[in-house]
Amino acid sequence: AGYSLGAVAALATAAAAPARVLTCTSLCGWATTDARMRFTFGLWRRLIATDRALFMRYAVADGFTAAAIAGLEPMLEGIVAMGADSVAPGSDRSQFDRWP
Repeated sequence: AGYSLGAVAALATAAAAPARVLTCTSLCGWATTDARMRFTFGLWRRLIATDRALFMRYAVADGFTAAAIAGLEPMLEGIVAMGADSVAPGSDRSQFDRWP
């Protein structure tokens, strides 16, 4: 299962090893990476390499609705800190360019 970039990764994994995948669920993925997405992924890489908390602030601002952010507002600093701590090593490499 995957959401957004995770959806693309899940589908790519299922396509590469269909005998190892029983089911695959993808939400909000895409079929082709366009100029906006390449630009966004480049920004992600730079933010992750520079300041993971800043990347998480961007990810929350870009990925959540205004209503969701309002509901999470009392916890936003904790969410940013947790998210920044959970960014996997190597996430700033050019792996985003591999997706379709």
